Amino acid sequence: MRLWLRSTQEAVGLDGDVVPREALACVLELDAAAAQVHARCAQTLADAQARAQALIDDAQQQAAAILNDARDKAERSARLGYAAGLRRQLDAWNERGVRHAFAAEDAAQRARERLAGIVAHACAQVLHGHDPAALYARAAQALDGALDEAKGLRVSVHPDALDDARRAFEAA
Repeated sequence: MRLWLRSTQEAVGLDGDVVPREALACVLELDAAAAQVHARCAQTLADAQARAQALIDDAQQQAAAILNDARDKAERSARLGYAAGLRRQLDAWNERGVRHAFAAEDAAQRARERLAGIVAHACAQVLHGHDPAALYARAAQALDGALDEAKGLRVSVHPDALDDARRAFEAA
């Protein structure tokens, strides 16, 4: 006769027709000890699984926090980089505009000076040998019409002819 105290494979049991009382008591103690060992193993396994799950959950939370921080930093860096790049481009554009404006102003000033030199040279050739007072009177009449149309006018004359020019302009 076989007597098994549990139905699992690890169960403690006896093989025989007659079971002495001492043997039964010993088998019952062994069965209780085996049940305690299995209970402790199950509890230890459950505790280890719970601790492992807690560690996994904590690691996932930390990883999510690190990932969120990294995303925030990346977005902030992208915004700051875009703003800095935009600022640099605007500064460069403004600098090019200012340089262009100054270059255009310088070119216009050089053109005015060159034109004034050409006109002065042409006038000097025309004036050579003519009556200065009559020429200044004609120039004053021409300038009077030009002054009506112009916003501003600057007249330059040779220092030796300054008095003649003043008289001619005052008379006109």
